[in-house]
Amino acid sequence: MPAGRSIPEVRRDLRKRYDEHPGSTHIELRVGGVRVGVTSRARVFKDLGKAGGEPGAGDGDRATQPGESNQYRVLTLTCGSCGNSAHTMYYDERTAPTCCTGARMRVLR
Repeated sequence: MPAGRSIPEVRRDLRKRYDEHPGSTHIELRVGGVRVGVTSRARVFKDLGKAGGEPGAGDGDRATQPGESNQYRVLTLTCGSCGNSAHTMYYDERTAPTCCTGARMRVLR
């Protein structure tokens, strides 16, 4: 796809490509020659619903940014007694997991 296309334009183009190639189930997406992802026939033809309706909490207050956060880190917790480990993206000292020996696990990284 050429860079600078709007989402509705790209969606229309993808639907047209799927119509031209009915046996295809996935299309690789490239922008400016760089692979940026893969989409499926089901995703492209999915009904996205209609805009509107009653706003929910936080809608329109501009408190959220578009896209997903890239600030998450996987934390590894380990037991000092037996060496068992666990992984989480959230850590609160008050609810730190305990090992099978009852020892508190500590954050390794």
